[in-house]
Amino acid sequence: MRDPYALLLLLLFAGTRFLLRVVLGMEFDTSSLHWAWQLLDPAWLREAPLTSVWYMHMQPPLFNLLTAFALRLPSPTLFLDLLYLSMGFLTTFLLYLLGLSLGLRRWLSAVIVAVVFVLNPSSFLYETWYFYTYPVLFLTSLLSLLLVRAVRRPTFRRLILALSVLTLLTLLRTSYHLVLFALIGGAMFWYLRDRWKVVLFALLMASLPTFLWYLKNYALFGTFSSTSWTGMNITRLVWNMPGWGEERFKRLHEEGIVSALMTTYPFSPPEVYADMLGFRSRTGVVVLDSLYEPTTGDHNYNHAVYPLASRLLLKDNLRLFLHYPYIYLRAVLSALKNFTYPPYAYVYMGRFHLIFNDKNLRIFGSLKPLLFTYDLFYGWAGLKFPGITVLLLILAFLLLLPRLLKDPAYGTLSVLLLYLLAVHTAFERRENMRFRFQFEAVMVMVVASALFQRRETNSSPRNRRNSGDL
Repeated sequence: MRDPYALLLLLLFAGTRFLLRVVLGMEFDTSSLHWAWQLLDPAWLREAPLTSVWYMHMQPPLFNLLTAFALRLPSPTLFLDLLYLSMGFLTTFLLYLLGLSLGLRRWLSAVIVAVVFVLNPSSFLYETWYFYTYPVLFLTSLLSLLLVRAVRRPTFRRLILALSVLTLLTLLRTSYHLVLFALIGGAMFWYLRDRWKVVLFALLMASLPTFLWYLKNYALFGTFSSTSWTGMNITRLVWNMPGWGEERFKRLHEEGIVSALMTTYPFSPPEVYADMLGFRSRTGVVVLDSLYEPTTGDHNYNHAVYPLASRLLLKDNLRLFLHYPYIYLRAVLSALKNFTYPPYAYVYMGRFHLIFNDKNLRIFGSLKPLLFTYDLFYGWAGLKFPGITVLLLILAFLLLLPRLLKDPAYGTLSVLLLYLLAVHTAFERRENMRFRFQFEAVMVMVVASALFQRRETNSSPRNRRNSGDL
């Protein structure tokens, strides 16, 4: 490799991961196979993976398909561990290339990637934990780089490659919604008006798999989405806000503002919703009819009652919003505060530490000097306070937005980031810092490069070479 900064960055990644795994003894944690609501039971994924995933309405298919593939291998944990390490290695390089494509000098791009990703304790945490957080980070980094390159040289090949990564994201993570094709496509139509036919063809081709999955869910479950949990997610946004909860919702139900469904905690077991709704229908499909998962013994959150309950809860939340709009504003502001926490603060929120491997958490907790350093970096003084650095990052991004939107590459990427900012603070109140980890590094790159270019009023030939494609 001719780029010494890229080489040093990749060596730093390899060295820190060697220390983390071999010296400190952190292991790859696949305990999520037995507790993650987002995953079907391992027995269903082993015995009938395609049928089980086809009748899945709770989540997009890719995370469960990856799990089904891994479960059929001799050593699923080894395969997934190597996969996640590979994604981390590639993410390091992708973020570095993104910085160069946005005009950062090589040394500055390398430093930012080292601080925001390679040495970030959050990377250690999520890289050793089998969940979709780390793959989404990898794909978002890849999408960002490919979008910048596609918009600057809008050939069909580049456009379809970038948008195909967006397809993977929409089939992996519910918050990457089909609407993103419309938003990013709209930006491309605006900036690439003379290439609108090529943009349209690429958009139609890339969005087709996601559209067909949504259409399947609508035909089978009456939900034109990749998840049947939207109503429960929004309900959870306002539940347990100060002064709200079961008793408050019981009074609202007596007043006729909400249905009885709002009086029970969101994501209650399927039999609770079935009893409330008098739901007794049987589909003959095991992943829809089972109240419990056979291997884990956990509640089956893919039960056929959830799409109906979710639709009714959406109506409840609309009525509640019309009567008490302020509670949703308070919930979103609370979510924004959580959004600014360091991503590794996830383990300090409620009982979330219970979903991680105990040994890994002990090793992670032993990194106190590093965690303390990053607490200072984030300007974070604990759960009662927001992370000042992230607030400043968001503020800088919003203030720079008018200038960013004037440039096709920055503008298209900014549309993606605006969507991710809005969605990950508007529909969740407890896990927002984990969601931010999926795109935080990209936002830092955009803001840093915009600030850098502001100082470079006249780009030298060297700077133009640094900002081009490798």
